[in-house]
Parts: sequence; C-alpha cells; structure tokens
Amino acid sequence: LTSESKKHKEIGNSFFNAKEYRKALDEYQKAADICPHSQKEDLAIYYNNMAALTYCTRAIDCNPKYVKALVRRAYANEKIGKSFTISQAIEDHKKVLELDPDNNNASHNAIKRLEVMHKIQQEKEKEEMLAKMKDVGNKILGKLGLSLDNFNLQQNPNGGYSINMNNN
Repeated sequence: LTSESKKHKEIGNSFFNAKEYRKALDEYQKAADICPHSQKEDLAIYYNNMAALTYCTRAIDCNPKYVKALVRRAYANEKIGKSFTISQAIEDHKKVLELDPDNNNASHNAIKRLEVMHKIQQEKEKEEMLAKMKDVGNKILGKLGLSLDNFNLQQNPNGGYSINMNNN
C-alpha cells in the first residue's frame, strides 16, 4: 500500500506541475486514503500538500501580497521536491523579498538553499529521463540485435553530438 500511495503522490505532483491543482488534490487525497495509518510521516506529507497547495493558492489568488501564504506555499512546493515545484518555491520567495524587504534574511537563505536543491533535482530528473529513454531505445534496438551500449555519444566542439557505433 505504501508504494501505491506514493504512486498517487507522484501523479499528484505531476498534476501540480501542470497547474492542474484540482487533479493534484484528488491524487493527494487518494494517497492519504490508502496510506497505512502507521505511516505517519507519509500521511503528514499528503495532508500538508493538500492543505498548503489548496488554501495557500486560494489565499494568494485573493490577495497576491499575502506574504505568509507565499512562504507556506513555497514550503509546500519545496517538500514536493520536484524540479518544477522547487523553481516555484524560489519564485514565491523572490516575491516575498519584493513585498517584505525586512524578511530578506529568511527568504535569501531559502533561495540560496533551493537553488542548490533545484540543480541537484534537475540532474536527478534528467538521469531518470535518460534511463527511461535508454530502456525504450534498447527495446527497439533489441529487435535488431543491437543495444544502445553498442554506440558512443561524443560532443563536438560546436556543441552538437556525434553518434558512433562500437566495433566490438
């Protein structure tokens, strides 16, 4: 059940990234509904995502200068932990700096931390995407008796790439 609930959380994150908040909320609710009650930390995340995303976004829609809602939404986006949501958290903190210069220390620190986190998460997501693409490529090439391991990718000085087949 834990993996199933995490799957719904990931689907919810995808909907959130696409700014389909209602669908994201539905997926977070499904995750919470099937998550074992013994998994208190996971449940807390699902409930927090639902509340923070829904109500903070509604509050910001009503009052775009509501600093407290921006900070809470930034925190929720950070906890979702996807590249897109981390970048949204950075934007929310930048808006906080713009609206409340006296709050600059906390938001400056958050932006610095989130920028590092964003780069790491982007790299992780890129590696996951490349692994999935490699699997698809190997399935197609496998029908021809080949694998992507039979090829080398080399970057050219102009920034392009060359694909060469190994002679092994």
